[in-house]
Amino acid sequence: MEFHKGRLFDHVHLRVQDLDASKRFYRAVLDVLSVPFFSESPHHFSADELFVDRVDPGTRSSDSVVMKPAF
Repeated sequence: MEFHKGRLFDHVHLRVQDLDASKRFYRAVLDVLSVPFFSESPHHFSADELFVDRVDPGTRSSDSVVMKPAF
């Protein structure tokens, strides 16, 4: 295991309704930070510790888990 000082998250997996809009948003944000996409397909994209794919059709928002910090 590799330790990265200063990292808050080891892995973040997001499932989104609109993958194309999410890809445009994250590409713009990550370009500013000089973090390139390293994997991309019509079904997902990833950059560093971020992985984003499309939510399964028919999934309701109430089926999703939301985690909030304890502080």
